[in-house]
Amino acid sequence: MDTTESLGYLKGLLDGMDLDESKKETKIYRAMIGVLENLAEDVNDLTDGVEMMAVISRRVHEATFSYHP
Repeated sequence: MDTTESLGYLKGLLDGMDLDESKKETKIYRAMIGVLENLAEDVNDLTDGVEMMAVISRRVHEATFSYHP
């Protein structure tokens, strides 16, 4: 199970608990889930960026070392 799936599962557990939304504890749980979702999105964005940089790096490397005047 990846991070996004785990967060979905955790969110489902929280929803299934039928907690009183007016209680401080419930608000804290919801806020923590929100922070975790933001972190997961940030990690996904960083992963996408690293993968893109790897592709660019390979292309530059191939272009640089395959050039024969």
